[in-house]
Amino acid sequence: MARKKTVLVNTGLILVFLSLVACNGAVGSSQDIDQANGVSNTVSQIELPVVDDPTIDGTINDQEWQKATDHYFKDGSEVYLMVSGGHLFLAIRATGGGMIAGNVFLGERDRISILHTSAALGTALYQKEGDQYRKIEDFSWCCRSKIDSEASRLVRGDFYTEEGWMGANSFLGTENELEYKISLEDQPEKLAINFIHADGEEDKQVWPVDLEDGVSLPSSGGFPDLIEFSIEEWISLEDIQ
Repeated sequence: MARKKTVLVNTGLILVFLSLVACNGAVGSSQDIDQANGVSNTVSQIELPVVDDPTIDGTINDQEWQKATDHYFKDGSEVYLMVSGGHLFLAIRATGGGMIAGNVFLGERDRISILHTSAALGTALYQKEGDQYRKIEDFSWCCRSKIDSEASRLVRGDFYTEEGWMGANSFLGTENELEYKISLEDQPEKLAINFIHADGEEDKQVWPVDLEDGVSLPSSGGFPDLIEFSIEEWISLEDIQ
């Protein structure tokens, strides 16, 4: 019986030895050995996934937005900004739950565009007139579908062709998140953002924070014909790019 036990132990040692040889061979394929001092230098090769531009579906996918810069509203809500392929990709993630409505303000020379997202998408244009800006084109509403279907995506694509931007309305995606894809072909220079909670229980949030002009003023009855904008206090798009 003692002899048989010895044979089993020796067999186990052989198996352990073969396993160690196999492991060493595998390590050798991923390590560089410094022959002079016998130190093994492990070479780490991490391949990050290729990230396409964000899909504008109303839900912020962290992988899609990993290259974006992250900024904050006064209440801790977030805004993500990323320039890619001649576009500004912008997203808002509000604190807490509940549907939100947002406005993106773009300033170019003496003109300001307001890109509005709520139950629908629409654009208004303002032209500088003295110390104020006068509305020269009111919102024309589009893209009210509550279903992210192929048909609704085609409508949003047509809206982008016509207006130079697109988003997912407040009914699509995650209720406290908004996403935008904005063409930079017209070379806008300045940016400001606001959003409100649809239930009206929270104050309007503005970015850049502490901005006090037409971006931060109440607009429950819609945007007036004349607005004062302190565009010099907005964010420069050159700083984002």
